[in-house]
Amino acid sequence: MIRLIAIRTLLHNIYDHRFTLTLAIVLGLVTATAFLSARQTSERQRSYDRLRSVAWRVANLESVKLVRRPAPLSFLYDGGEDELPRYLIVTTDFVDYPIEEVSVRAVAEPFVRMDWAFVVVYFYGLLALLLTFDFISGQKEGRTLSMVLAHSISRGELLLGGYVGMMLTLVPALLIGILIYLVIARLHGIWAGSPDQWMRVLLILMLSAIFISSTAFLGLLASAAFEKSAASLMAAFLLWVLMTVVVPAANRLIVERLVPAPSFKELQTRIGSARAEYRSNLATVWSMDVARIIRDLPQTPEQRERKLAEYQFEILEKNRRAIARYKSDLRRLRTEHLSHYERRATWIRRLDLVSPSAAYRQGLEALVGAGRTQLAAFAKAAERYMREYTRFGLQKQRELEDQADWRGFIIEESGYRVRQVTWLDYSRVEFDRRALPQFADPSITLREGIAAGLASFLALIFLNLLLFLAARQAVLRCRAI
Repeated sequence: MIRLIAIRTLLHNIYDHRFTLTLAIVLGLVTATAFLSARQTSERQRSYDRLRSVAWRVANLESVKLVRRPAPLSFLYDGGEDELPRYLIVTTDFVDYPIEEVSVRAVAEPFVRMDWAFVVVYFYGLLALLLTFDFISGQKEGRTLSMVLAHSISRGELLLGGYVGMMLTLVPALLIGILIYLVIARLHGIWAGSPDQWMRVLLILMLSAIFISSTAFLGLLASAAFEKSAASLMAAFLLWVLMTVVVPAANRLIVERLVPAPSFKELQTRIGSARAEYRSNLATVWSMDVARIIRDLPQTPEQRERKLAEYQFEILEKNRRAIARYKSDLRRLRTEHLSHYERRATWIRRLDLVSPSAAYRQGLEALVGAGRTQLAAFAKAAERYMREYTRFGLQKQRELEDQADWRGFIIEESGYRVRQVTWLDYSRVEFDRRALPQFADPSITLREGIAAGLASFLALIFLNLLLFLAARQAVLRCRAI
């Protein structure tokens, strides 16, 4: 009986002008968003090439800028690329984020982005509601529900048959949509079609079907809970808005209140305090101290030279310790500042698993290998690269110390000179950049993507189960009039 109901539902949808017209509109919008997304991805790739070329030319013994490569499938979903740092700065002390960008940009994705996720959530999701909102309530209004149930069909079979028929209608529409994306991406030269990419696309299609399934169950629940189709449509739409829009927005507001993050201005104030402490820790050099060493009698010229050298060494060592402590404080302050935003983003993502649309986006991000999933892998690779760069940079700095620009002043007394060096700047020292360690830009493997997206898959499956049980209970309780 489930098979017969499913086939009947499928045929009804195919011959329904409402479905045909809506599907045509959806596929037209899919084509438009595919062109837009492919063009943005192509431009993002060109921007990456330009930034990487510039970063290579300006690399020096103080720092190297590592540019994050866009994910190959980012034309399907970029994971909030514009809201995440596009590069990291590797120094001989730590990996630095562009903190000002982290502070002013969002820690989670914005509400609307024209890509595959947008199409599935807002177009295919509404199409699923349109097909399911009157499946039960429409038969109640037409007074045919009692006739259907009289043919030895249980209410559970009616619900499952209608659900299967709806999915048989929606899954081919999803397949057509994603094929449109792949064809347009191929025309823009951003789709290679490797076996790994095809497997990812297959998993993305499965995840999209699971998400659409939750929306279909939502429509069936509203259809069974209300007597009138208009009421069930309104209820289904309100529930969809609640779970798709309101819940993610509320999660952000809750986290922003409960997990405060300092502003960039506060960070700058704390860095200013660390800089003031650094200056106070620098060695104090007085002309009278130099004069006392020079005029100290009795001593030979060799003894005078040795005492001046020892005095100079003490000054340089104290200043080096002050510089090292300042760099350590700077690293700690920036790490603490970033950790606040990371903690806030983590809590948002955890709470968002209760929203089907947010959970779907997180799973899509993991399968594509973009967004925060890619940023985390990129940051780990940058940490590994920092160790290689530090060994190379410190060795070159020792070899080319005489070419560095030093900051400070010189005290001259009786023909003797003592340097007060507060900083050694190697950014302008010329060297062979081909000798720099090569950075291996990481990519998220398929296994890593599946592992990262597992929570989203499970959350959507669990949500489907809850909505099915709720819809089944509503169907069992509804009146067959």
